[in-house]
Amino acid sequence: MTIGKRWRGTSALTITVLVAGMLGALGLAASPASAQKALTVKTTSLPAAPEGSVYSVKLAASGGVKPYTWSIVGSLPAGLTLVPATGLIQGIAPIGTPVADDQFTVQVSDSETPAATATADLSIQVAVPPPLQLTTTSLPAATAGVHYSQKLTATGGAEPYTWSIVNNALPPGLTLQPDTGVISGSPTAGGNFRFTAQVSSPTETKTGPGTDTSTATLSISVTVATLWITTDGDPLPPATVGVPYSVKLDAAGGITPYTWALDTGTLPPGLKLHPATGVISGTPTVGGSFGFSVDVTDSEPQPQTESLTASMTVGSPLAISADLPAGTAGDPYSGQLTASGGTAPYTWSLYDGSQLTDGLSLGPDGSITGVAEGGGIVSFTVEVTDATGLSAIATYSINVGYDVGQ
Repeated sequence: MTIGKRWRGTSALTITVLVAGMLGALGLAASPASAQKALTVKTTSLPAAPEGSVYSVKLAASGGVKPYTWSIVGSLPAGLTLVPATGLIQGIAPIGTPVADDQFTVQVSDSETPAATATADLSIQVAVPPPLQLTTTSLPAATAGVHYSQKLTATGGAEPYTWSIVNNALPPGLTLQPDTGVISGSPTAGGNFRFTAQVSSPTETKTGPGTDTSTATLSISVTVATLWITTDGDPLPPATVGVPYSVKLDAAGGITPYTWALDTGTLPPGLKLHPATGVISGTPTVGGSFGFSVDVTDSEPQPQTESLTASMTVGSPLAISADLPAGTAGDPYSGQLTASGGTAPYTWSLYDGSQLTDGLSLGPDGSITGVAEGGGIVSFTVEVTDATGLSAIATYSINVGYDVGQ
């Protein structure tokens, strides 16, 4: 009997050694369950929940065997729930008297068999949100006709905010964006404008949804720049009889729109001044020099007016005349093209591929000079352009003969 007991004991020891050896040969190690890291709740505190606000906080754990399962021992504040599979505490914080220390115990269980558990005592303070307060106390000045943009600000309450003007009005030309609180636009009148701005915030009460509001009395001072004419009218660009003409008079400052009017003198016949745009346009019918003055008036309640003294020269149409005598082959030649009308200086050129006979050339002053190398009738087309870009085209011929004595 003693021998049999030893045999059975020796066999059990041998099997244990063999299994341990095989695991070691495979690079594996047997770890007792007691070596597993202990399951613990890592979350040690939770943030406050402003009453009536959305709340969402996730609990955390470590150790044990995942996945975890969460539960509450006790109860969460009213309106909040725990998601067992994720440890997420979520919901709407309760409305009413804030709870300074609403304590409860959270428990986490792992996936071991049997499951390990860990607990932690926590609390969520249900806090009253800061009161809604419109914090903008002043606004910068604006300039009439110049783009303006300024954002009103607020704190507390619950977003989104809604903005409005509840007393008096913004300066003409400015508007308040209800969803952003931005005052923007281009003022169209000068003065000091006082108004009351209001911000509204959604809230929850014991009886249901409500609205908090906060107001502030503000003002925007709008200055108006001095009206002045930016166009130099002495002289205005020249015009030409029979050629369409257009020039725009410009002003700055004051308040747009402007109104233009002829004050003294007369415009060249065929031209007129457009009151709404300040454009002088038309087709002149008479040449000469013309002097006149124009007024520009802005749109203020007490309008500003500024005057411009101007002059304009209307020239006759651009034309070409020619003195082109006959020439003799082999002899020096001299002829002259002359421009009239338009606006000097003039620029001369041969038009569209025209050519003179060999030995003759067109000079920058319209002269044709050189020594013709052959006889015959030489036809060509010339173009003259004045200082304003107007041009005239004409075709001429030069009769080049031979000296019969040769």
